[in-house]
Amino acid sequence: MQTLLLLEVADHPGEIAATKVGACSKGRTFLLDFSRPLKIERWFCVWNFRVGYPLALHVPVVHERESAGRRSVAIERGDPYFGELRRLWLSRYPKSRPAPLDIAAESILAEDFLHHFPAERSAPLVPAR
Repeated sequence: MQTLLLLEVADHPGEIAATKVGACSKGRTFLLDFSRPLKIERWFCVWNFRVGYPLALHVPVVHERESAGRRSVAIERGDPYFGELRRLWLSRYPKSRPAPLDIAAESILAEDFLHHFPAERSAPLVPAR
């Protein structure tokens, strides 16, 4: 499994870019989406989101050219940013983000998601709120 990278990009001061491929291009960046809750997947005889030992995170991300984020990235406990992501959500959630100046087509968003998070090919879209 690829490790998540958190980056600061000049085009989005104060926001945190996320990728698993190492670099972000202008117009193709995914950002941590603090407007949605971080989901903590736990194990206590069965997988659940309420009780047990935290083993995975479902980290909300939003494309820089998307008005409302609908995707999330799965992060396992062994990822170096596991603890840091939990601390970031405790300090920043809920935080709205400004609307993008340019909205991309869904096909571009899907292509960019698969580029940045290749292991997430089968990850379902999180329903929009």
